[in-house]
Amino acid sequence: MAARVEPSSRVPSARAVARAWYAATRSSSRSSSPRGLNRATLASSSRRARRANASSSSSSSSSSSSSSSSDAPRARLTPPPNVEPDGTPRHMFIFGLGYVSLGVANTLRRGGWTVSGTCRDEARARSLRDAGINAHVWRPDDGIGLDTDGWRALCASTHVLDSVPPVADFDRDPVLSDKACVDALVAKSRARGGGDGGDGGDVVAADDASPLRWVGYLSSTGVYGDFAGAWVDETTAVRPSSAKGKARDEAERAWRDLRVESGVPAFVFRLGGIYGPGRSVLDAVAAKHAAGVAPATAASKAERGTRKFISRVHVADIVNVLFASVNKVAERGGYGGETEEEDTVYNVVDDEPAPRGDAAAYARSLLGIEEFEENDADATEDEVAAAAGTAYPSRRSGEEKRVRNARAKTSLGVELLFPTYREGLAAIAGGDKTPFD
Repeated sequence: MAARVEPSSRVPSARAVARAWYAATRSSSRSSSPRGLNRATLASSSRRARRANASSSSSSSSSSSSSSSSDAPRARLTPPPNVEPDGTPRHMFIFGLGYVSLGVANTLRRGGWTVSGTCRDEARARSLRDAGINAHVWRPDDGIGLDTDGWRALCASTHVLDSVPPVADFDRDPVLSDKACVDALVAKSRARGGGDGGDGGDVVAADDASPLRWVGYLSSTGVYGDFAGAWVDETTAVRPSSAKGKARDEAERAWRDLRVESGVPAFVFRLGGIYGPGRSVLDAVAAKHAAGVAPATAASKAERGTRKFISRVHVADIVNVLFASVNKVAERGGYGGETEEEDTVYNVVDDEPAPRGDAAAYARSLLGIEEFEENDADATEDEVAAAAGTAYPSRRSGEEKRVRNARAKTSLGVELLFPTYREGLAAIAGGDKTPFD
């Protein structure tokens, strides 16, 4: 159970509250979250301790927020059944075991699924295996493919999740750049009766492959490009302007082509700015304040004011949407070779796009901290950043849009666990570790 900041008979300073919350979160995250917080170690000099002055107003705010957040209900994710309707045991293979995908893996394992996947080094693989995930080293950019056990796991899987973003060494998705992986996916789709194309002979005979029921590709709302704050949905023509957005768009197109040409049951999920336990504006605010960052200047406040709407999503709701897609395919009796965008592409964002400053202000209110200059990057947008331990990559320069999520609700029946950043941040402040608990 995560440690929390509790009201005290002694009036604490806002900095003391931030320091205590941050320290408690770091401590609990080492055992319950995939990589901890990945923040710089906080200085704890006596000089800063002496500078912390008691403030009755911040005490009142921090006490009330502590008690209210402690009482907040915990979100609960229900994994899909661990067997197919025909009784086939379910096995998820995940390319790229990073922040989001570890949330998926953790929840599925609790539900009795077999979970396998890839990471980039053997030390990490051993750690994941110790946690019950059948991890294998895979670095296609270095010419290192799956070993024999890795191939067996991939060929035994019923579901596959691709959370590896395009990287500089590839002009397309790394999974689809690995011909052996593509051949295996096609062979498994043929075993399901899902189309022609691709021989798969170098990896696995179709008769030996476990039928592939579902493939998810984690993309980004960055494929839309800049819409000057206007609303976009899955029917909006994408116009990526950044190299990263263009690479994502190319990866989406490649997965769609594989679906149409070879019957691979691929679905695309465009993720908004990701936040969650250990990777939220709460952590940034607390870390900065505990470290004694000076108040914001007028110029920096004005600069932040030019940033407008950000479409976010709590990591638990990404898992929520993926599970809803898995369930829908099973309820329909399997993948039917859908080609319409409505059936295969989903935006994964919450209900309320909001300025970064609004989320940062709410985080400060939860911690009882007065305004100061924060690193208000409240979202991790790429699994590559999470896999590399980089909590806060750079923002998309100049791009702004508000992203709709109606399709996931109407088509998949999704009910968000955290409809806005307020519910999400309040839960995190209260110690909710979903989907890592």
